[in-house]
Amino acid sequence: MVFDRAAWYKNSTWLLPLLYASLTAMLLTVLLWPVSVIVRRRFGAPLVLERREMLAHRFIRIAGLLTIVMAAGWVMLVAAMSASIDNLTSALDPYVWLLEIASLIVFVGGLAVALWHAWIVWRGAHRRWQAKLWSVVLVVAAMTVLWIGLAFKMISFGVNY
Repeated sequence: MVFDRAAWYKNSTWLLPLLYASLTAMLLTVLLWPVSVIVRRRFGAPLVLERREMLAHRFIRIAGLLTIVMAAGWVMLVAAMSASIDNLTSALDPYVWLLEIASLIVFVGGLAVALWHAWIVWRGAHRRWQAKLWSVVLVVAAMTVLWIGLAFKMISFGVNY
């Protein structure tokens, strides 16, 4: 058995920390959504956003949630495959196909939503620099997840594993 060095685009030295940071940013975005609603209600501070800003505000959180669900799905599938050699049969092929198709929709759609959200936030004159910075963080997070999905064939439409 020969172990070759991983290509730069698959190198875990920089991809794993970036993936963990990306999923953490998305998880924080999702978890702090209800917290911010509760805090605003408690102190009577309405969320003053235009219609398009509100849509972008909601869609980026939904995209983050779907990305986290997809990542959890892949982790569970790999864990099931690793649990026993008997699981590496065609019995899991429908799940692989389902995750690959869903990954295409969620990862590409998540990047599109993140780019749209960043564009809306940067165009808003009343948005603070923290919101603008976080929109860039979410774009980088979505790009990272899509990169990993493509590099590790989570979006490949095949069951060669």
